[in-house]
Amino acid sequence: MGARYYVGVDAGGSRTRAAVFDEEGRRLGAAEAGPGNVRYEGAEAVEARLSSAVRGALEAAGAREGEVAALAAGIAGLGGGTATPAWFRRLWGFPSLATWDGATAFAGALPAGCGAVVIAGTGGVAYARAADGREARVGGWGPEVPSEWGADAIAREALAAAVEAEDGRRGPSPLTEALSSRLGLPDTGELARLDRAGLASLARVVGELAGRDPTARSILAGAASRMAGAVAVALGRVGLAGLATPVSWQGSVFLAGAPVLEPLALALAAQAPGATLVPPAGDALDGAWRLARAHAVRAR
Repeated sequence: MGARYYVGVDAGGSRTRAAVFDEEGRRLGAAEAGPGNVRYEGAEAVEARLSSAVRGALEAAGAREGEVAALAAGIAGLGGGTATPAWFRRLWGFPSLATWDGATAFAGALPAGCGAVVIAGTGGVAYARAADGREARVGGWGPEVPSEWGADAIAREALAAAVEAEDGRRGPSPLTEALSSRLGLPDTGELARLDRAGLASLARVVGELAGRDPTARSILAGAASRMAGAVAVALGRVGLAGLATPVSWQGSVFLAGAPVLEPLALALAAQAPGATLVPPAGDALDGAWRLARAHAVRAR
């Protein structure tokens, strides 16, 4: 029947998502697999998870590989640029493109292609792009340098509050009590077993309790301020400082909603005059679809 589908992939620090799209960007099927950060997990593990997620999405959509026009994947830990690694190119028999996850996040949030996106998933990075193609990224340096506003950073700050409450150095709060109960403190066994996915799950607790816990709200407000500072630097590096510029967001940290978005808007007004916080047009999978569709045209 010919190539009529596109596959988008978002491989992040906690999970790998894949979706099959039609020409208009409608999702026809989706699937997930385990963490997809290639620097943490290694190419072999990420290969297996990408294959599993894509295969599952194709099955869910009732599509065959021969009907796929192109695939694009944003892969955490891949680095900047769009040079597709050799291990990725051999996975499928149709045109495929791999890039870093910030590119698909940006394409999903700001399809017009100019502005900045702050990404706060398991890790965090700010990425800006000007209309002339200049681009800059701030943060996202990899496992050796923990993020300042991603779920890992938020969880660590929340854990510090929880152990301080256990020590008696601060009073208890709904957040510290929830984390202590979840981790079985003062026993440290669960703490020792926390991995990046576990940290990300603790950050969700911070977001869930921010509406009634001042400690949680303070942690998210601090993260939002650091996000705004990174965006301001990125915009300055591409010549957009002080100009009317859209800034959007992507990532699981923003599921907290107002407790992180409201302080982010205020911090942007103070640190990046001219920048306006706008809702994302779509997510990273939508961005991967856009990149896949463009790649299919180039591959003809």
